Amino acid sequence: MKNQDIYEFMERCDNQKSVDNLFSDFGTVIAKRGFHSYIYTGLPAVGDDVKHYVVKNAWPPGWTEQFEGLNYFADDPVSRWSLSQSKPFTWKTARQETKATTRTKEIQQEADRYRLCDGIVFPMFDPNSWQSVISLATDDKDGLAKENIGDLYLLSSYCAMTANNLLRRAEQAEHRLTAREKEILQWVSRGKTDSEIAIILRMSAGSVTQRLIRIRQILDVTNRPQTVSQAIRLGLINAD
Repeated sequence: MKNQDIYEFMERCDNQKSVDNLFSDFGTVIAKRGFHSYIYTGLPAVGDDVKHYVVKNAWPPGWTEQFEGLNYFADDPVSRWSLSQSKPFTWKTARQETKATTRTKEIQQEADRYRLCDGIVFPMFDPNSWQSVISLATDDKDGLAKENIGDLYLLSSYCAMTANNLLRRAEQAEHRLTAREKEILQWVSRGKTDSEIAIILRMSAGSVTQRLIRIRQILDVTNRPQTVSQAIRLGLINAD
């Protein structure tokens, strides 16, 4: 069946528990369609630091540091077009429609060196989130098949929607947990028993146990290892 990989990805999205696993799956699917790198990022206001808006960065090693260090965002045709477009567009189109300068030529040459020869940008609009884009990169210089753009838009949109839902769930969980419950979580992650945590925090063991039951309900897990794994994935505790 045509686009079977996309439909299967969408089904897996419903069972994803973490943003990292979601995008790992996404990267595998787009790789089979000729795209080796991608980024999912919000669009910064003028003067804002781009890196604070990035949700998932899977660019080649070294490119992000160069892009940020040399402030490519201010002059990169693809980045600038992302701020004003509401429909998908190819990198090639953005470059052709932008007046070439020494700076833009330099950026494109450096991008080519990282195999970022062409790509597609998909604007994303979420009523509960900021304006954002998913940008896919390929080393194919012969042009992108227009008939594939719609399929990739569906894939990218579903991925972005799932990521936003996961991020909101993590934020909600953090707000629902008390400071004491976060302390308990941190000690659980270090292998402490309920009794040991009770001594450390000067609580009764029964109180620790009851709070852990509530924590598991909030995190939608059933046992201790799952509790720790989910808390780390959601960024509620440190992994060290």
